Amino acid sequence: MARSSLLRSMAVCLAVSSSAFAGEAPLSPGQLAFNGGLGLGRSPLPLYAGLDVSVHRDVTLGGDVFVSTGVGGIAAMGRGDYHWNRLLGIPRQGDFYLGLGLVLGDWGLYPRLQLGGRWFFNDRVGLNLELGGATKEVGGLFGVTVKLGN
Repeated sequence: MARSSLLRSMAVCLAVSSSAFAGEAPLSPGQLAFNGGLGLGRSPLPLYAGLDVSVHRDVTLGGDVFVSTGVGGIAAMGRGDYHWNRLLGIPRQGDFYLGLGLVLGDWGLYPRLQLGGRWFFNDRVGLNLELGGATKEVGGLFGVTVKLGN
């Protein structure tokens, strides 16, 4: 009886832990994603475009360029993001990430923290909303993501 209870408990623990990690990575390793849209939190609103590549099923590296007609003109950012889908059990059409960036703008070179999410309407196209801080040129972002390849 005790052995049966132990086996049942182990099976329940395995099932619970497996379902906790049932989320899917938003990008396959090696896959690219194009991002573009509006920067938020400044006036006039800058336009941005960027490219991410999945270097691991949970990690992307990429870069963004920001162009504004106002103060700040052009800024560029290199970035790395950790995608929490697998750990949080988020389905493939969703994407939740947290990362660090390094921005080169009119104030010099400085770090940026970003927190964002994407929702994909199909296998390729989705909306992106990102909050970021500690920079004059790059606040939040709102735009479109298009998965390329794979």
